[in-house]
Amino acid sequence: MESAGSSHKHDLADGWTVELKGDPDDLEDWKAELRPPNLPYVVLTDVSVSPEVEQNAYLLSASEFQTCGDAADVREQAIPMLRELNGLLSVARDTRPVVLGRIFRRDLSGIYHGTAFLDAIMTGPRFRLSAYMTVIRQGKEVFDEPALSFAQSAWALKDGILAAALEHFGRADNWHDLYKTYEALGNKEEFLKLGFTRREVANFSLTAQLIRHHKTTSLPARQLSLAEGREFIADAIRRRLAAGNSRHSS
Repeated sequence: MESAGSSHKHDLADGWTVELKGDPDDLEDWKAELRPPNLPYVVLTDVSVSPEVEQNAYLLSASEFQTCGDAADVREQAIPMLRELNGLLSVARDTRPVVLGRIFRRDLSGIYHGTAFLDAIMTGPRFRLSAYMTVIRQGKEVFDEPALSFAQSAWALKDGILAAALEHFGRADNWHDLYKTYEALGNKEEFLKLGFTRREVANFSLTAQLIRHHKTTSLPARQLSLAEGREFIADAIRRRLAAGNSRHSS
């Protein structure tokens, strides 16, 4: 099993991969940020079921998938992973959320077997699913080692606090999830340790309280827009990642 940042030549989409679905511009940003062979990575490749019908797909490969026993296991790994990666890519590239498509596995003969899950019904922490199978054939490509991107470095360094924050930030197009991200990152003192001023922290927290509850005991010195609130939280995530990187390097 490989970890993020493994340094050698790597076959395209070796083992289990998952398809990403979303806006083409956002998917291109995922591909640009998560480059092979460093895991996790995204490639755009032909997954045609026949020579007559060309069908391209964005495929995500990750070390977390490679010990899975079947496509349902991969899906269970991929769902929370995508929540966190959506947050990370939103910080890195200001992307909108992408969602999970088909699950693929490459066999020894180079044939890719795809599973598409339909009618997922939430049943607590697990899912009840129906599925159908397709088979595709895929050529092999080999990539030379590039430098780790911001998102790939961050994925290797993230901890439980950042994972929770990224999950909220990935869908934070509203003040409720922005404030949930703020809470996951810690209290006011934690933000001060990251180098923010008391006024910056107060402007964010009081704006969030005012918009979420339509009332507050104190008004912010300057009410933030949603875009400004997102940038404040994105900056906090970047600073926390930088602090973690410094500790990791020392």
